Amino acid sequence: MAQTCLMAHAERYHGLDLLRAVAMLLGLVLHGALIYTAPSVVGDLPVASGLEPPQASPATWAVVIWIHQWRMPAFFLLAGFFAELVIARRGARAFLADRAVRILGALAVFSVLFTLIFARPWGVLDHMWFLWFLSLFCLTAWAAHGMGLRRELRAMAWPVQRLPRMIWLVVPVAALNLAGREAGIWHIIPDQIGQLDRLVGALPYFAAFVIGQMLFHTRDRLAELRRPRVWMGCIAAGALAYVLSLGLMGAEPWPVLPMAVFSAVASLGWTFGLIGLAQWAVPARSAAIDWLVRLSYPVYIFHLYLILGVSALLASAGLAQGWVIVLSAFVTFWLCVVLYYLLVKYTPLDWVLNGYGRAWFKWPWGTNGATKKAAP
Repeated sequence: MAQTCLMAHAERYHGLDLLRAVAMLLGLVLHGALIYTAPSVVGDLPVASGLEPPQASPATWAVVIWIHQWRMPAFFLLAGFFAELVIARRGARAFLADRAVRILGALAVFSVLFTLIFARPWGVLDHMWFLWFLSLFCLTAWAAHGMGLRRELRAMAWPVQRLPRMIWLVVPVAALNLAGREAGIWHIIPDQIGQLDRLVGALPYFAAFVIGQMLFHTRDRLAELRRPRVWMGCIAAGALAYVLSLGLMGAEPWPVLPMAVFSAVASLGWTFGLIGLAQWAVPARSAAIDWLVRLSYPVYIFHLYLILGVSALLASAGLAQGWVIVLSAFVTFWLCVVLYYLLVKYTPLDWVLNGYGRAWFKWPWGTNGATKKAAP
C-alpha cells in the first residue's frame, strides 16, 4: 500500500504540465488584443502615438471571452493540484521554500526590474497579479497542512469523488463569481499589492485552487476524465454555457446572476474537459513539451510590454485585427525566448523562475549545467 502511494506521488502528469503552459501562453493572445479591447492601455506608448485602432470586432470579443472564462480558473486549479503533489512528495516545508522563491521571489525580482526599466510606479503588479494571488494561496496551503487539516481537505473532496457530483461545484463557483467578478464575469484584480479592497477578486481563483487540491486527493478521476466521451461531454457543456453567456451580453439590464452561473459552468466544463483531453493526448514525456513547459513561465513574465509595442506597430501598418493578434503573439513569443536564453538561462535569474535545482548556473557551489529533479 505504501509503495502504491509512493508511486502515485512520483508520477509526472505531462498532460497537465502542458495544459498549465498553454493556459499561461494564451495570455499573449489576450494581451495582443488589448489594443482593441482596452486601447487606453497602449495609448501612452511611443509606438502608439496618434494610433486610433478600431473597436474590437465581435470575433475578437468572442475569442477573448472564451479564453477569459476558463484560462485562469484552469491555471489556479492546476496550481492547487500540483501544490498538493509537491507537499505529498517533498513535505510542506520544502513546498513553501520552493514557492517562496519561484513565485513570491519572481514577483519581487521582476517587479523591481520592470519598475526600473519601464519607469513604472513602485508596487505595480500589471500582468503579474496572478503571482500575488498564488503566493497567498500557497501560503494558505502550507498553513493548512501545518495545522494538520489534510484529513479535512480530503473530506471536502466529495464533489470530485464521482464525476456526476462535479455539477455541485457550479454552486460555490457561481456564488464566488458574484462576489469576486465584476458583473459576474470580468475578473477583479489588484493593480498594486496594497489594494486590499480588490483582494475580493481572488475568491473565484481560490475556489479553483481548492478544487485542484481536492482533485489531487481523488486523482483516480483523472483516468475517467481521460476517456474521450467524458472530456468531450465536459467540453460540450462548457461550450454551451459559453454560447449562452455570449447571447446574454447585449441584454439590458445586465443579467448578473445568469452570467455568473454560465461563467461557472463554462470554466468548469472547459477546465475538466481540457484536463481530460491533455491527459489523453499526452500520455508520455516529450522533449518538445518539456521545452515549452520550461519556457512558458519566463515568456509570460517578459511578454507584456513587448506585445503592447508589437501589436501597436502591426496595427499602425494597417493589418486586420486577427492578423495583429496572431502575429503579435507569435513574434512576442520568440522575442521572449531569445531574451530567456540571453538574460535568464545562464544567469541566477533562472533560480527564481525554474528553481536552483533545474538552473544551469550553479556558481560558486555547484557544477554548471548539472540539474536535479525540481518541484512541478
